Amino acid sequence: MKHSILILTILISFCYYKVTGQCIANAGPDRIICTNMNGVDTTQIGTTPAATGGTTPYAYSWEANYTITIGSTAITKTASDYLNDTTIATPLIIASEDNPVTFILTVTDSVGNICKDTTVIRFSRFMFTLGYLTFNIAQGDSVFLNYGTNVSSNFPPFQYLWKPNQGLTDSTSLSFWAKPNSSPAYYVTLTDSAGCSIESAPYYYVNVSAVGINETANNKFWISTYPNPTNDIINISIVNENNRNLVFDFFDSKGQLLKKTETKSNTLVLKTDTFSNGPIFFKITDQGQLVGQGKFIVK
Repeated sequence: MKHSILILTILISFCYYKVTGQCIANAGPDRIICTNMNGVDTTQIGTTPAATGGTTPYAYSWEANYTITIGSTAITKTASDYLNDTTIATPLIIASEDNPVTFILTVTDSVGNICKDTTVIRFSRFMFTLGYLTFNIAQGDSVFLNYGTNVSSNFPPFQYLWKPNQGLTDSTSLSFWAKPNSSPAYYVTLTDSAGCSIESAPYYYVNVSAVGINETANNKFWISTYPNPTNDIINISIVNENNRNLVFDFFDSKGQLLKKTETKSNTLVLKTDTFSNGPIFFKITDQGQLVGQGKFIVK
């Protein structure tokens, strides 16, 4: 009888160990995460389940050690600089870096077993330039646009999609011929090798003059913006000699239309409190013809 009890106890203990055992942590696979102008997309790190084995409940702790050197000063960042909560299984990523960041997940079960796992997170980051190019052509002519783009990423190669697809020989190429009928502002959607995409601000402005119209008379516009940068109101002054009805389109750095307004005045006064901080681009059209463009900074 004693032998039976002893054997049963050993079997129960063995089964309990097999069920619980040593814990195994799972920080998730190495990943590339997309970022945008506003920061990191809402993305969780880790995976579910983040731990198996051991004895529940588990306690979680995320660590990271990333050093940035600015001049002679070294700044060390920890997991709390990148995650919204370092004590849960799947926290949200709230910040990014140019280089990969290694995260360590430590899991402690209720009886003190400790297990660890790591994941390496890389960030797809987009770089922008504020420049743009203007070309003047007569209606029926073509122009070769081969000056690159105003947006790039740290994960080449790239795919391109130019819009609007007006008179383009190839809207998916970095260099292409354009033969538009009106005066478009071409911008590009760039997709990098990580699958992250973003739309640029207008980069190519092509002014198309109707045959027989004097180009000098058609473009008698002098433009200034002040104060620039601004934090509340922007004044756009125009020498509008012919008292034309001008249409203003305002875009953010991603090429998204923010506002459209019209004026016959020589000064447009615009409140900027609905615009996000950063560069704002605008174009001016007269009966569909591009007659001017510019930019200002909201701070």
